[in-house]
Parts: sequence; C-alpha cells; structure tokens
Amino acid sequence: MIRGKVIWLTGMSGAGKSTIASGASLLLGEMGISVHQIDGDDVRKRYGRKLGFSRADILHNNQTVVHLADAARKKSDLVLVTVVGPLYAGRLLAREAFASSFAEVYVSAK
Repeated sequence: MIRGKVIWLTGMSGAGKSTIASGASLLLGEMGISVHQIDGDDVRKRYGRKLGFSRADILHNNQTVVHLADAARKKSDLVLVTVVGPLYAGRLLAREAFASSFAEVYVSAK
C-alpha cells in the first residue's frame, strides 16, 4: 500500500501555517494530488476539550494529531498538519511515526 507523505507546518500562532496549508491544498488539488489538512487547534477543540497547555497536555494533543495524520495518509497523497508545536518531543513523535515520509517546516512570517 502506498502511503501519503506528511508535511508538519510548525511555528508561532499567526505565522501563516494555516494560510499556507489552505493555499497549497487548493493548488495541489488542481494538480490532481489528494490533500488532507489537520489543524492542531481544531484537534484540540474536538478531541481534547479538557486539555490545557502543560507539557503533558501538549504532548497528548500532538499524539492525537499524529494518530489522525497516520489515518489520513492512508487515503491521501499528502497530509498537511498545522500546529504551533513548541516542544521538540512533540515534533519528534511525528518524525519517528512517519520517518522518510515526513517533512517538518518552520513557518515564520511578520
């Protein structure tokens, strides 16, 4: 089974991660590439309503995002994940889960 790639867009709140992912999704879709977007804030609202912003809560949210991205990449050519991702350990979860099918992009816009 061919599995999709995961691009993990990380950076500060308001840096443009979601804007980049949305624009890329449209362009890639026009090229016939199936794209699935996952936003860390949406995941937190839907699956982690009781989560705060402690280290443990952030890692729990990242684990949920990784799980959702893994499921999505089985159906899509590309999964674009947008998360603030302040903890190296959270980004490492994704890097280890997706190995050579993973790219991390730090977004910084002013």
